[in-house]
Amino acid sequence: MAVVGLGLLAGCGGVTLSWQRQTKMPRIGYLALTDSGGGSLNTIRDALRDLGYVDGQTIVFDERWAESTDQLAPLAAELTGLPVDLIVASGSAAIQAAMSATRTIPIVFPSSADPVRSGHVASLAHPGGNVTGASVQGPQVTGKRLQLLREMVPGISRVMFLTETAASDAAGNLQEAREAAQAQGVQLLEPVIRTAADLSAAFEVAANQAQALLPSGTALVVRERAWIIEFAMTARLPLMSGDRVFTVEGGLASYGANRIAQYRRAGASVDKILKGAKPADLPVEQPTEFDFVINLKTARAIGLTIPPSVLQQATEIIQ
Repeated sequence: MAVVGLGLLAGCGGVTLSWQRQTKMPRIGYLALTDSGGGSLNTIRDALRDLGYVDGQTIVFDERWAESTDQLAPLAAELTGLPVDLIVASGSAAIQAAMSATRTIPIVFPSSADPVRSGHVASLAHPGGNVTGASVQGPQVTGKRLQLLREMVPGISRVMFLTETAASDAAGNLQEAREAAQAQGVQLLEPVIRTAADLSAAFEVAANQAQALLPSGTALVVRERAWIIEFAMTARLPLMSGDRVFTVEGGLASYGANRIAQYRRAGASVDKILKGAKPADLPVEQPTEFDFVINLKTARAIGLTIPPSVLQQATEIIQ
């Protein structure tokens, strides 16, 4: 009788059994600038594999990589037109492009410096809309970055903050940098940077006035990091960023959220949404793991000796 009953239920239009629900393979769109690299996407893939997904069998990724920010909008439109079931948008510019392309398809961001001030979510606890993710800018992170810089280079009083003026997260980045500088008695130099050409003027000021550089994570600054690092080395200026990639490529040091942990959490958010959770109900997570990376080769090149007390705090030292 039990078997007959199940058969009748399965044949009725109003009931769907759990084993009947897997009717199609979820499609995940991934939108990013090429400078962000493929490692982050691979981390999300790894996280989803650990949660039981098999790439190409139970889930499929549609990747869209932009060479510049103005290419993001049409690529986001391509993803929504497929359509995909969810978009992972990496970087502030990609998040904005995805949000402009759809208000219904869920969007997950693995990293946003200030998602509330940038307009990505209504609040950290209650994102609202179709967007959620993880913030890389925990409380007082910029202050900690500046503090470590001052411990590495005792006596500095003038630091240049490099951020893309028009970026959606620039205002939040700048405000936090101003507050940190004021609290620590440091003068913050704030050049207006709208295009890569503006960096030349900023470098001229920095060469004469700055004692260190504090680059932000805005798209233009990250894209032009090789030029920024080259200038810092030539001018013998300590460069402290929030992204490990700056330090690996020749900057002095970086302090910021552990990117692997951030992207694995994004994978967990993707899983929750695919299982029925709504982005509006998934709080934006703040980082709990931080990396402090020091490049000793760069320190020697610019004639700087890092105090042992600072070296002891590092999570990674590049020789």
